[in-house]
Amino acid sequence: MTETEITLRIIAINNERHGLLVRLDALVAERNELEFARDRMKYTCPCVRLNSDMGIHDMGDQERRGRYGLRAGGLVSNCLSAQLACPNCHGSGMPHANGS
Repeated sequence: MTETEITLRIIAINNERHGLLVRLDALVAERNELEFARDRMKYTCPCVRLNSDMGIHDMGDQERRGRYGLRAGGLVSNCLSAQLACPNCHGSGMPHANGS
């Protein structure tokens, strides 16, 4: 291979890599949306909220506000949380059948 051929191959590999990274980002975003939709179906208590909607961006703030994170992993601001003092779910995000 000549130097030019090697350079062109490196460029082609970099372009392919970029395309794969773009595709990976799209897949991760889609997965996150689906997980969020699934979590919203699972955690039906009215106290359940998305942390970023309440201005919560770290676990310390979540704890100070008396909230319990409902899923580990990812950014705290992108997770749902439930109110620990909620009379319906007691922080589980799932209302109890008898309300206690």
